[in-house]
Amino acid sequence: MDALNSPTPSYRVLRQPRLLLGEDVLDMPRDMVIDLRPGRSVVPVRYVNKGGVSVPVYEVVFAPSGAVVGPGTGAGQVYLWVRDSTGTDADPAGEGQTLVAIQVRTGFIAAHPVAPYDPTKPVASGNDPYRFTYEGRSSGI
Repeated sequence: MDALNSPTPSYRVLRQPRLLLGEDVLDMPRDMVIDLRPGRSVVPVRYVNKGGVSVPVYEVVFAPSGAVVGPGTGAGQVYLWVRDSTGTDADPAGEGQTLVAIQVRTGFIAAHPVAPYDPTKPVASGNDPYRFTYEGRSSGI
């Protein structure tokens, strides 16, 4: 029996996100980042073991139905806080900042401005940067 057709005692299947045939890779514009600081983006995360260290991997994976799937998708929306990395945080809801909201069940994607807020105060009614993402109206993208 040759090596290709001989049985093996162990094997594994590695399933991971991949591009669809014919899709191009889309790069973000220069100096634009997804802010992953605590309290900013709410992104599904899974942990992989690299050299004995648990490393977070942030990813948004869509099923053929459009829904977002994978670990950490129990919330109703995924939020990506997109901002210009050359700016400052002096104006938290200033120019160059957008919240991309992804509905987990449907995969609907919408872009919203960051609502005015004071980062030194607790999130309460009227002091929530995500407030515009809760409305039924969407700016879309």
